[in-house]
Amino acid sequence: MRETINTLRLRKYRKRSKHLTKTNKAVAEREIVKEYGREGLAVIWKPKKCIHSEVCVKTLPEVYKPDKKPWIHAGNASVESLVEQIDRCPSGALSY
Repeated sequence: MRETINTLRLRKYRKRSKHLTKTNKAVAEREIVKEYGREGLAVIWKPKKCIHSEVCVKTLPEVYKPDKKPWIHAGNASVESLVEQIDRCPSGALSY
C-alpha cells in the first residue's frame, strides 16, 4: 500500500512540475530539512528521503512519535542511543 501512496505522490508531483516556471521549479524541488536539537546532538530529518520503514519508531518509540508535532523528541533518549538508532536509518533520512 505504501508503494501505491508513494507512486501517487510522485505522479502528482510530476504533473504539477510540468506547469512550473524555472524559478518556481527550483523552489518546488528545494529539499526540506528539519532539525531537532538536544544538548550534545542535533537530529536532522530530510522528509523527501524517508521511506517510512519505521525503524526509528520501533527502536526508540519514546523519541519518535509520528502522531505528534514536533514528531521527534530528542531529549527523551541519550545521545548514544540516538546516534546508534540514526545510524540504522535505511534511507539516510535521519542524520546528526
